Amino acid sequence: MTIRFWKDSWIPNINNLASFALYPLNEDELDDPMTLFSNLVCWNWPKIRQILPMHICNLIAGCDPPLLTNDNDQVFWNLEGNGKFSLRSAYSLLSNYNHENLGRNHNFNLIWDCKALPRFSVFLWKVAHGRLLTNAERFNRNMTSSSLCPRCNEAPETVIHVLRDC
Repeated sequence: MTIRFWKDSWIPNINNLASFALYPLNEDELDDPMTLFSNLVCWNWPKIRQILPMHICNLIAGCDPPLLTNDNDQVFWNLEGNGKFSLRSAYSLLSNYNHENLGRNHNFNLIWDCKALPRFSVFLWKVAHGRLLTNAERFNRNMTSSSLCPRCNEAPETVIHVLRDC
């Protein structure tokens, strides 16, 4: 099976790249994506930026260009270790997406749309995602011998303790 660069869904959450083209692509461009590779080892960014909007270019940047081998490309389901699709993994993906992303999108908008210095937005993002390295977290990672708050020495140093209780 050969992956068609413009017509197949090879980028997560993108049906096909041809629908995002800034101008209609002719049949030669649709059938021969090799002009999008510079020296056939990396993306040809000047050409790609001419054809696709920046948010799609950013998604492509997260993908490695295809390797030139005699083997055909293959579709790979990345939610299973063996690369094969299963209904169980699809159901898990959809149920987690519906529950997790609804709250995440709301928090994301609250944090990044507020009129504050970027460092405050980053701090809020870290708090919302549990990414502050408190003593409780360091203790869980075996980076310290105590989870207690160094300020009061009475309770584990969690995000809530640091920001509200201590």
